[in-house]
Amino acid sequence: MAEAHQAVAFQFTITPEGMDLQLSYQALHQIYRSGLRSWKKRISRMQNRVIKGVYPASPSSWLFVVIAILATMYMRSDPSMGLIAKIQQHLPLSLHVSLSSQGQTMLSALVFSTLLWLSVILALRFCLKLLLSYHRWMFEKHGRTSTTTKVWVTLLRLLSGRKPLLYSYQTSLPHLPVPTIKDTLSRYLESVQPLLTGPGFERMTGLANQFESSLGNRLQRYLKLKALWATNYVSDWWEEYIYLRSRGPIMVNSNYYGMDFLYVTPTSVQAARAGNTITALLLYRRKVNREELKPSRVPGTVIPLCAAQCERMFNTTRTPGIETDVLQHWQDSEFVAVYHRGRFFRLWVYQAGRLLSPREIQSQVQRILDDPSPPQPGEEKLGALTAGDRVAWSEVRKRHFCAGVNRRSLDVIERAAFFVTLDEEDQGMRGDDPAGNLDRYAKSLLHGKCYDRWFDKSFSIIVYKNGKNGLNAEHSWADAPTVAHLWEYTLATDAFQLGYTEDGHCKGEVDRSLPHPQRLLWDIPSEVQAQVSSSLAVAQQLADDVDCHVFPFRDFGKGRIKKLRISPDAFIQLSLQLAYYRDRGGFCLTYEASMTRLFREGRTETVRSCSNESCDFVKALAGGEEEEHCRQLFRRAAEKHQNLYRLAMTGDGIDRHLFCLYVVSKYLGVDSPFLKEVLSEPWRLSTSQTPLQQMELFDLKNNPEFISLGGGFGPVADDGYGVSYIIVGEDMINFHVSSKHSCSGTSPYGFPSSMVPLRFMCDIALGLLVFLCIIGRSLQGCDDYLDNSTKFLKANFSPHQYIRLEGLSLNPARGTMNRSEVANCTTHQWCTQSGNISSHQCNIYKSCFNQYMNLAQTGCDSAHELYPQKMEMVSMLQLYCMVNIVKNRTDFPSECKEGEKIYVCTLKPTEKTPTPSFHDKTTTEAATTEAATTEAATTEAATRESATTEAATTESATTEAATTKAATTCGSKSESSIADNQGFIASNVVLVFLLVFLIVSNATWCHFFRRQRRTHQLWRAGHPCACRDQLLTSAGAWFTSLDSDR
Repeated sequence: MAEAHQAVAFQFTITPEGMDLQLSYQALHQIYRSGLRSWKKRISRMQNRVIKGVYPASPSSWLFVVIAILATMYMRSDPSMGLIAKIQQHLPLSLHVSLSSQGQTMLSALVFSTLLWLSVILALRFCLKLLLSYHRWMFEKHGRTSTTTKVWVTLLRLLSGRKPLLYSYQTSLPHLPVPTIKDTLSRYLESVQPLLTGPGFERMTGLANQFESSLGNRLQRYLKLKALWATNYVSDWWEEYIYLRSRGPIMVNSNYYGMDFLYVTPTSVQAARAGNTITALLLYRRKVNREELKPSRVPGTVIPLCAAQCERMFNTTRTPGIETDVLQHWQDSEFVAVYHRGRFFRLWVYQAGRLLSPREIQSQVQRILDDPSPPQPGEEKLGALTAGDRVAWSEVRKRHFCAGVNRRSLDVIERAAFFVTLDEEDQGMRGDDPAGNLDRYAKSLLHGKCYDRWFDKSFSIIVYKNGKNGLNAEHSWADAPTVAHLWEYTLATDAFQLGYTEDGHCKGEVDRSLPHPQRLLWDIPSEVQAQVSSSLAVAQQLADDVDCHVFPFRDFGKGRIKKLRISPDAFIQLSLQLAYYRDRGGFCLTYEASMTRLFREGRTETVRSCSNESCDFVKALAGGEEEEHCRQLFRRAAEKHQNLYRLAMTGDGIDRHLFCLYVVSKYLGVDSPFLKEVLSEPWRLSTSQTPLQQMELFDLKNNPEFISLGGGFGPVADDGYGVSYIIVGEDMINFHVSSKHSCSGTSPYGFPSSMVPLRFMCDIALGLLVFLCIIGRSLQGCDDYLDNSTKFLKANFSPHQYIRLEGLSLNPARGTMNRSEVANCTTHQWCTQSGNISSHQCNIYKSCFNQYMNLAQTGCDSAHELYPQKMEMVSMLQLYCMVNIVKNRTDFPSECKEGEKIYVCTLKPTEKTPTPSFHDKTTTEAATTEAATTEAATTEAATRESATTEAATTESATTEAATTKAATTCGSKSESSIADNQGFIASNVVLVFLLVFLIVSNATWCHFFRRQRRTHQLWRAGHPCACRDQLLTSAGAWFTSLDSDR
């Protein structure tokens, strides 16, 4: 807009009488305000450079040093030990003539004071760098801090006392160290040992030894030389060779997405949501420019993290090249680029140096939405060029976008602060198919229509018609935690600070004199249009092949996990290993992204989560080994994963070192069979945790519905999974899983449902493995009779999560579904995502499910298998409907007895009080209220005591008590189910009192442990617990309530 005002600020005409000059004072005033804003920004940058340049000291400390030196000299003392006199002797001759002797002494003292001040700054900065190079604190166990670490923390706090700016720590951060060849190769061989057979591992060991003894040391010397010269020996090569030199599409393969709130949409007005979102992003940019953001730190500590990635967050684009792309960044931009219905606009967000209010931006966005003009020829799908191959886009850009109107319009998009898409669709978890709509929401953010995003921009904002929004980010300039920090601030500012009026509009007043947003003009020849169509075909094929599934897990979260003295990340990673093993029947090379931002310009390192310890644990659990042995293996695997993560964070990772050695070998023109094979290994399970870094912005206790979904990415390998997860609050974990349709062995719907073994792992850590082994065996006994055992396990273990996968209407806050809700479901909902099945079949399955709901109210005393004729399974729905079919029931649909492999129970109805269904936990929880009350005093005292005792003692006591409860409940419950199922609630009360007695009686505990072993023997003898559904709910809910009270 400033350019427009400059064009009309003055007009002149030449007449015979002379020149007639006409000035527009309003326009000149706006130009003045705009220039004033630019100068203020320059002065602010200069001020920040000075402040962060002298950190950890302050500019005012210079005055203190000068006053101290002059005061000392006034007292007839020379603090410089003759240096001030030396400086005075070497002053220029002109100063000797113009200044008196006292003035020369004063000037020399000022020079000495300044030099002394700078020397102290350098010394303090060097000390701070040494302190930040100390990483032993990370390897110490919680509650066992060494004296060295305590002294280190004290010194670090002293040197970090002042309020730092965003980039204040940059020059004090240590450089990333280069690990030794021997250590890296040793850790690499250890990581691939569980994935290779005996001969394969011996072959890889030979290649590693040959590399270490010959080429490795030579490459290592070059790499150490670079580490001495460069700020970070990895980051520049990682950015160039991993991201910028990739010639394939960056859509899906590189870009990633971030999602809106799960349950809340602050407003349904599209223009209003866009207005607040744009304003919040620009407020964040102002904080970045002024360095007002607090430096990121390791959670719970004062240890700073590198903030270099924030520098290219805004006003940045990735421009294509023949061999490599280039990241271009501009200092400032006063507009954003907007796309709507095939048209591009420039939206000015500043007026005379003033940021427009949210209501004014909403008004401008509404003008774009109301604009009826059609797209220009070739304009609508122009963005597909950024979604296709990079070489083709580079060639078209050089030939047709280097001059003229195309160049000017392309400059607007590339120089814009960011890109905004006003989407014509509705998205979010809504309607009759909330789970399916959530998946489509993720796919829309990941790739959209392949032409309505500008994938080259640092990030693009998508605002949907129903007010939902999201983000798509380019990966080369920064990693996900940096973008997540931006998005958290945006969502919180939008919902809690800016807010909306009662009718859903932005707050504030509107200046009606604002000029309209500017349409971008294009001249797209037929040659460019042909390339657009070609790029769109490539991008569309890639987008159609990607399958996404978003999986909110609400059964428990980090709160319960941390009570067990276990890292939540290690817990989830081990669960993913178990899920992959159940899904694919083996293990694979697993990638988990870890940050290296403890070092200057650090980015990421790989944690190889699939270790010998994790494989041993998964195999032991799947093989049904002794519970104590499984518990020990679980602890060992979790500790191993934590140690691997710590090594990666402190610069002792594996993959970045080997990657840089490989780059050096290419520069030298030498080949290494070892490095070539290492770098070609596929990551079939690529995982990443999105950290929630600003919990103070979200008051989840008072606003539990404002839950962030996090974000996700596409699969790295064609036959693998991409898994992103975010730990939200204390009781929720959100998963984003992606795979490709072209690989028949992967499905994001099968894999996240395989993650239900998270329950297994939580109870293992609680010490309930005795109980879980029986449950696991009873469920696993059905595996032999089903074509898809994994899906069957999940359908039985978590019915409400299964129902969400099938797209049924579900109240997410409650997480259960009763019979009335099932009855209200339409046939169409039952058929959703169930394959090519007829309406008649759908009605049959629904009828079977209703029968199952009725039968779930009763118990069963025996179970056996039935082998009907084989038939191709249509979906998980059939399995779920036909789990417990009554044998010889005349009122059961005859169709349900045919075609499927059925697990049949002979049921014995109760006479008085029906057993609670696992769909309705109210009765079960009510029956266990007395148990929770009885345990309250004991558990509260134990909790207080555990806070003052050692971690190991607390962990042991908690595990023993929980194991006692598990053994008692499972043993008594199983025998009661076999003997008589009547009076189940009353027996629970008796068991509670018995449980209190068992806690204080070791002899009784040993007796029941022997009974538990007897239950295992009964199972192996062929007497499984047939009423597993009732056992899961009643016992599971009971222990959950007891655990929450603890």
